[in-house]
Amino acid sequence: TFLPRCITSIINQSYSHLDIILVNDGSSDNSLDICNQYAQNDKRIRVISIPNSGVSIARNTGMQYAKGDFIQFVDSDDMIKPHMCQILMEEQQKNDADLAICGIEHIDTAGEHLFYECAEKPVNNINEFFNTFGDLLEHNLLRSPVNKLYKKQIILKYNLIFPLDFNIAEDALFNLEYYKYMKSVLVIPQSLYNCINYISDSRLTQKFHSNYFYIQNLFFKKLVELL
Repeated sequence: TFLPRCITSIINQSYSHLDIILVNDGSSDNSLDICNQYAQNDKRIRVISIPNSGVSIARNTGMQYAKGDFIQFVDSDDMIKPHMCQILMEEQQKNDADLAICGIEHIDTAGEHLFYECAEKPVNNINEFFNTFGDLLEHNLLRSPVNKLYKKQIILKYNLIFPLDFNIAEDALFNLEYYKYMKSVLVIPQSLYNCINYISDSRLTQKFHSNYFYIQNLFFKKLVELL
């Protein structure tokens, strides 16, 4: 339902030097056809098909095939604003940041604004990042991978992957590992990522997870270790 406008938002970025990887995680609808149609019309796009394995393996697969120096994730039911890649790249270059973080705008399926999750002020160094860690966590800016620009060099050097044991909080645990190895970071207040809010039984965040307490407890322990 949302895939065409997701891909369109990526290929229309003002920063055009992109390596676009679409991971088809064993879809049973016409998502693969949609991906292939876009790939035929844009040489920057590669479609990687894998058996249905979950979000962690899908993201790990994307990282494995990525050619660029930086990695950015987009969920297939969301969109990114036209200048997201350009702004994150420019800010990263100014500071040679190991990680660039932006805010998230939540919209409904019609594209109407719902609310923002964003930093109250810019953060430009690692000490300030950890001093404001609680505020950034409360504003929901630290768990997800979608509002970030990562250095692939760090991911490769420390063999960072999304954990395969579960399909919620895997992104938060990945980020906690990444934060351990950063020497520089920046947070910008602009909300450059559009998260589409809708209710569906197929969404992982809205399913029942019998190991939910175990996962949240693990996240909390890792969080305390980091801080």
